[in-house]
Amino acid sequence: METQANSTKIMISNGVIVGVGTVLASAILYVAGLIKSTGWAANLLWFILMIALIVAGFNTFKKNNNGFLSLGQALKIGMGIAVIAGVITSLYQVAFNEFIDPELVKSITDEQLQKSLEMNPDMTQEQLDASRKMVEFFSSPGVIVGAGILWNCFVGFVISLISGLIMKKTEDSF
Repeated sequence: METQANSTKIMISNGVIVGVGTVLASAILYVAGLIKSTGWAANLLWFILMIALIVAGFNTFKKNNNGFLSLGQALKIGMGIAVIAGVITSLYQVAFNEFIDPELVKSITDEQLQKSLEMNPDMTQEQLDASRKMVEFFSSPGVIVGAGILWNCFVGFVISLISGLIMKKTEDSF
């Protein structure tokens, strides 16, 4: 039971750090007027935070578990961190798109459609309208939250699997 409490605390604290760190980076880029040109920087920070805090979570768990960490425990901790971070960042993205700057998505969409039209001048109005509808669908709150959490889970799983295989130490391995 002690192990469960430790892993839950690790998942919550590290997941919140990843989520809030990513939100802060995005907010800083937005305030600085750099979100369109350097939005990749927030994604890079998210990825670095995700790796660092999943590995740190494994280390903390091992320290509190007599040096042991199974692959199953690693996957559980890593996925917990990823889900919590995914919920935070996805909810922020929805709040951003709906309340903070609803025009940003529209302006990015317009720019992308303009580039598509320049690359393919024969696009019909129906094709442009269909493209716009698709972008609007993928920008809807439900899709953003669902895709954000799924993406975090996928990346968290891969990081947890690789790191867990490297860092695992079980009583059976002696």
